Amino acid sequence: MKEEQKLLVDEFILHSRVLMDLLGTLNKEVLSESPVAKCGSFGKQFRHMIDVEKSYLEALEVGKLDYYRSFVDHSHEADKESLERELKTLNGKVIESVGKYNHDEFGQKTIDGTKASKYLGASYRRISPREVLLLLIEHLIFHEGELALYCRSTNRKFPDSWFLWGL
Repeated sequence: MKEEQKLLVDEFILHSRVLMDLLGTLNKEVLSESPVAKCGSFGKQFRHMIDVEKSYLEALEVGKLDYYRSFVDHSHEADKESLERELKTLNGKVIESVGKYNHDEFGQKTIDGTKASKYLGASYRRISPREVLLLLIEHLIFHEGELALYCRSTNRKFPDSWFLWGL
């Protein structure tokens, strides 16, 4: 794995860990709390991250990015162990999948983003595995921000790893 690829994988691992650390501090009752109007519960935030990560993993493995919702499983939302297990498994699969690309493929192989371009914009009809990983990292960071707001609004203590954000 070349340097940029390794740096991006490390960034993915960092943000995955930050989110897993937060999930580890939450109990079942908290998962059903919805502290911010129209944004869903803590559990829904984590379940949604699972759904989107599945889409990005499929893009890396199959070569097509689509945000279809056929695999949405709302039962995860209230089950901390299931959320933790699923996220840990997916995180490992993403890292493994990225590792299968050589340096040239990582930056140049074309993934069909036609269906996802409806959400991302026309410039994402053809994207590289590198861009898929960047989109996934950006998505995790977005949810870190939402979950920071959730925690602040419920006076929750942040795990030590959230010092990354000054919290």
